Amino acid sequence: MRKRLTHWLIAAGLVFFGFASAQAQVQQITLTRIGPTVTVTDMEGERPTFEPENGNEVYEQDLLVTSGAGSRVILVFSNGATINIGEDSEVEIRQFVQDPFAGEFAFAEATTEPTDSTSQTRIHLSRGELIGNVKSLNEGSTFEVSTPAGAAGIRGTTFRVVFRPNGTGGAFFTVTTIEGNVLVTTIEGSLAIDPISVTDLEEVEILVEVNDETGEVTVLNSTSELTTTAASPETIAQVTEV
Repeated sequence: MRKRLTHWLIAAGLVFFGFASAQAQVQQITLTRIGPTVTVTDMEGERPTFEPENGNEVYEQDLLVTSGAGSRVILVFSNGATINIGEDSEVEIRQFVQDPFAGEFAFAEATTEPTDSTSQTRIHLSRGELIGNVKSLNEGSTFEVSTPAGAAGIRGTTFRVVFRPNGTGGAFFTVTTIEGNVLVTTIEGSLAIDPISVTDLEEVEILVEVNDETGEVTVLNSTSELTTTAASPETIAQVTEV
């Protein structure tokens, strides 16, 4: 059975997005800025696929798909993180667990996740693009974005991850860090073994082959071969705008 995420206890009279502070007690992922075509599928089959509205909650094992030009959705996590899913993307919430916490949490002004609370988050981008902002995590917390070719471990940063198969036997896989530090590894390695560090205004591009019939992914360079480069002004502007 699905391990349901319990609702936040929101103080009366406060709206969800843009509130000053709220009494938050438990974990939650809420959707906002949805449009124009987004669907949510429960991978465990306990509820039907639906088109979400602002304020809907999503849970572990939910798959979000954005279809068509301009489609996007923002995931707002109760640990202060936000994930902006771009057009023509598929993202699965594989894990989100957060310790209960008490007191006020000013989402807009927060630079760290709630005090005395730890969280574990795993997001899988099977195709497409996402831009995230993760508050500085407490000791014991983790935040990981995986793709078919590799993964990015985030401690507290603004970042972009892109994984787009091109239909001709390859894929475009990049990780860009606007500020902070992201640890990147390929599917050949582990986040705990020699990851490459991508820091302020840097990015790394990983060469990937994709079997268009089976979907099998082969990474052409190992973690030890990866090097970072300066992020392009166009990429920096795009991420900053989002």
